Amino acid sequence: MFTYIVKKLLPLSIIYCVLVSPSSSTDWLWQVTTDPNGDEYASWSPDGAAIAFASDRGGNWDIWTIPAAGGTATRITTDQYGGGFPSWSPDGTTIAFNSWHDGNLDIWTIPAGGGTATRITTDPAQDGYPSWSPNGTTIAFNSHRSGNLDIWTIPAGGGTATPVTTNTAQDGYPSWSPDASMIAFTSDRGSNWDIWTIPAGGGTATRVTTDPDGDGYPSWSPDGTTIAFNSWRSGNEDIWCIKPDHTSIEPSSIGQIKAAFK
Repeated sequence: MFTYIVKKLLPLSIIYCVLVSPSSSTDWLWQVTTDPNGDEYASWSPDGAAIAFASDRGGNWDIWTIPAAGGTATRITTDQYGGGFPSWSPDGTTIAFNSWHDGNLDIWTIPAGGGTATRITTDPAQDGYPSWSPNGTTIAFNSHRSGNLDIWTIPAGGGTATPVTTNTAQDGYPSWSPDASMIAFTSDRGSNWDIWTIPAGGGTATRVTTDPDGDGYPSWSPDGTTIAFNSWRSGNEDIWCIKPDHTSIEPSSIGQIKAAFK
């Protein structure tokens, strides 16, 4: 379901930003990219000064960066096989992304200012959607190497990958908790797409959302108290927030996002 939505929106994507604490009724939203080609998968730099994103403005999908307030975009990758889903390292020096370079979907890293990319995963299965751990030592990602979609982790410099989920259902789109102890992810193991959490080293997964409509793409708040996610529960795809212990759930507003993601 969620893959379909991403593909459907590709030609129409533009990067926008919303202030979590607007000072007036007119300055809370601004457009960051204005190129006629597709721009998406925005990822903030740790210092908030720049946004990494994927764009086909150079003729194929590559990773670019742009000042968060808008301005001139810088092309970071120049690979004919494309790149997507950038994830910035906590120290701001490196960007992880997935690419079809070498004929297989793998996780790569590249200096944030551009340079030589390094292949991190080398399995013949498809590896994608990297998510950097808060301490910068590990990258979580999706992989089909077990025969179905699971969450795996690998040292940020490459090495042996370790499965985090081993369920026969589809588990993907990881997001680390700020203390690196847990990973939130999307799964259909409950016969429906919902948000789940699991210890970062593996173990028993906990179902966080239980709505019959699809929930996906979790993102943990910096203070660890809230998970934001996509949901169709309102009849339209919207952003909702929930406490990891699922004690409350509500559609997000500027005030709610401000409280959770301050």
